[in-house]
Amino acid sequence: PGDSRYPGYARDIRLSGQHLLNILKDILDFSRIDAKNATLRENEFDLHGMVEACLRMIHLRARENGVAVSVDLPEDAPHLFADEVKVKQIVLNLLSNAVKFTPRGGSVTVRSAHRPGGELVLVVADTGIGMRAADIPIALSPFGQVAGAFSRNHDGIGLGLPLAQHLARLHQARLEISSHPGAGTTVTVHFPPDRVVERRAPLAAVAE
Repeated sequence: PGDSRYPGYARDIRLSGQHLLNILKDILDFSRIDAKNATLRENEFDLHGMVEACLRMIHLRARENGVAVSVDLPEDAPHLFADEVKVKQIVLNLLSNAVKFTPRGGSVTVRSAHRPGGELVLVVADTGIGMRAADIPIALSPFGQVAGAFSRNHDGIGLGLPLAQHLARLHQARLEISSHPGAGTTVTVHFPPDRVVERRAPLAAVAE
């Protein structure tokens, strides 16, 4: 009691425990998908509200890293018919990666667009360290970590992107990565038209 060092010790223990739990959770989730045991609990949900919830969860880490996170989603964005928990996991993994590999003073942006063909794209773009085109397949492979700054300066076991890609495939969605060293990374998830639900007009507006 009264030792000023104890709160710091407690914080370090808590953060280490959370980090270990997150690693174990990613391994278990990936194992279920790899063993074809993953199932979808699908429902219609508001993409905008789900992304806002993800931003609240990543806010503290982004602030500690000195990274600005912003969202650019139209208020009338269509809903998705999907497994909300798993789509949230996709977004959280992409946000976590973006914040992790963006130097202090950089930024991360989440945006979406409803394409003319009916698909909905969700984009997470950062101004981080980026990677070469040849390194993208490595980053998407289980436990794969790109050599250099990726492996030397950042924690993790290399499951964030592979897990996001597998969860996207469960929804018949496609994950694409565009990146250049020193110029940041953009990850785009393409949800097919049959996953997109147009917003319904309010009953009062219909009556008018």
